[in-house]
Amino acid sequence: AGFAAVELYLPAACRSHFDSYLKKGGEEGRDRAAAEAAICRAQEGKSEDVQEELADIVRNTDDPLIGGRAGRALVGFHKRRGDLQEAFKAQGLMLERALYEPAIDIVDSRELAKSLSDEALDLLRTDNRERAPLLAGLFAFLQLERSGAIDDEEGGLHARIYFVHGYTAHPLLALIPDAAELRDSRPPAGPAKVGVLLPLSGRFAVPGTNARRGFEMALDDLRAIEGNQLGEVELILFDTEGNPDKAVEGARELAGTHEVLAILGPIVGAEAEAVGAVADELAVPVLMSSQRPGVTDGHPTVFNNWVRPEEQVDAALRYVLQNWDTSKMAIAYPEREAASRMVERFWNGLEAGGGQIAFIESYPDGTTDFTKVARRFTGAHFWTNRPTEIDFVLPFLEGRGKPHMEGMPRNVKVGEEVSGLFVPDHFRAMSMLAPGFVSEAINLSGYFDEEISPKIPIIGGAALNHPELLRRGGRFANGILLVDSFFAGSHEEVVQRFVLQYELLYGQRPALLESVCYDSARFLFELIGQGIGYRDELVAALSGSTPAASILRSTGFDAERQMEHSMLVLQIQKGKFRQVDPPPPEAPVRLQVTETGQLVAFQENEEGESVDVPVLGVTQLRLPVSPDAEAEAEAEAEPASPGVGSPAAGPEEAAPEPETPETEAKPEGGAP
Repeated sequence: AGFAAVELYLPAACRSHFDSYLKKGGEEGRDRAAAEAAICRAQEGKSEDVQEELADIVRNTDDPLIGGRAGRALVGFHKRRGDLQEAFKAQGLMLERALYEPAIDIVDSRELAKSLSDEALDLLRTDNRERAPLLAGLFAFLQLERSGAIDDEEGGLHARIYFVHGYTAHPLLALIPDAAELRDSRPPAGPAKVGVLLPLSGRFAVPGTNARRGFEMALDDLRAIEGNQLGEVELILFDTEGNPDKAVEGARELAGTHEVLAILGPIVGAEAEAVGAVADELAVPVLMSSQRPGVTDGHPTVFNNWVRPEEQVDAALRYVLQNWDTSKMAIAYPEREAASRMVERFWNGLEAGGGQIAFIESYPDGTTDFTKVARRFTGAHFWTNRPTEIDFVLPFLEGRGKPHMEGMPRNVKVGEEVSGLFVPDHFRAMSMLAPGFVSEAINLSGYFDEEISPKIPIIGGAALNHPELLRRGGRFANGILLVDSFFAGSHEEVVQRFVLQYELLYGQRPALLESVCYDSARFLFELIGQGIGYRDELVAALSGSTPAASILRSTGFDAERQMEHSMLVLQIQKGKFRQVDPPPPEAPVRLQVTETGQLVAFQENEEGESVDVPVLGVTQLRLPVSPDAEAEAEAEAEPASPGVGSPAAGPEEAAPEPETPETEAKPEGGAP
């Protein structure tokens, strides 16, 4: 009668008949009857004691049929009470006792996981990885299903390989169609570890700390995106101290001892050259963020993401050739080799486009009084200082002459003889050059009324993209044009979110260095998140992929593994940087942060009123961790090994004026 009630799913009758049988002293099938009675009590949900009884049956029975039924009853008991943790624990017990039948029990597993976020599921997997590996495998399989990797033959291949090799004896392998083939494939390298080479102490500690912020923020931002696969990525920091030998030591330790998948950094030019020289020997991909030219040359595993001077010159040329009269262009440049390379490229490109250089003057690097340079343009200098042989020389530009020197001394009507000015220098110099030229009645950027003198537009590179140019240059800076791939005031939502998140976490706007480091790390983590787990695969992916979302408008690495960027032309208008090319949309969506750290968006309507719009496709911001929480986390953390995991200098430890991470300590037409 009890077994008949089981078949008809009548738990009350089932329990009553089996209890009667046992009380009357029935011996045949006594253990089976006791187990079925417990299962029926669980199905009725009336007895709290039954859960331990069922767990004992699962642990001790030799009958897989009874053990499986008891396990499922225990899962159902907890599921009805909404106790997901205990329900999953019961399934873990079934897995340990080899009672979990994939085709049947995965249904309960899926139902239990429905209310769990991707983050919670990933946390359960990592928490159980050591103490309950089969249960961790169940969570990993649920993640695999949720990501679509099982059905996506190509796109989910790496994720399936990781599962098959990570859980070699798991019963859920039966639900992966190509599991048998994948067992014979290349095993994964394990959880991704990424090394970081940065100067976290010494004279470059400030830029090193800012770069670290960029790397860590990129990882945290991608982890916050639903369905990401970056939960186990580990960053291993090595303090290079600004020392090239120390940087090489760190690269060897990270690649050898720690077996990292890739290395981020260095940022200091001398360190970048030294590490590049050993990267191929170590067979590890290195993604640098260095201004030093040529660091990737001849090194197939070395990549560099920096807005190069060549890109800036080419973008400035395109704009000038399309928008200016190029028949009478002028150049003023600092006597610095890097600046002269930009001049040579601009000059050659201008001539190839049908333009010409009518005026060119150099000035000593570090010049602060530009009236002397301006007087050379107007010709006034040569009335009191007759030209000598040195006045015809262009430093670092062999074979080039000064077209305007013919007939000197003479009075030059600059506005009529110059149609535009190219200056490859940094914001400090430009903030002094503009007023110096204006003081000599040279109408830079339309400072005067054009009836007095024709306007002479001026354009420079990314080193002008600094808020100090606005402050130092004041009204003389209005109208200055520059090219760059990063614009903190961009209408692009990915850039706006980055700037707002950085400000929220660190209380200041990001500069180019941390932006470049963020962009480099984000691209690397995007590829790792796709399941790439081998160094050679990563080198190939870096070479052939385009970043999914880039704040630097990165378009992918060229044949020399230098990142290429889609450049912007910015102009200072009424004391602010504005994007002029490509022109921004008329009513861009703007993001703002509420007092609670919530990201909201608005847009101007036809009447010019701000209207709230949905925040689409943009991850919400992360709030900064409170000092108390940080202190507790540090107290609980294990001490790091020497040289690795060294803490970065905080703002209170940093020098008040950050130095450039180039050993020359001078901007090279790239960024301050």
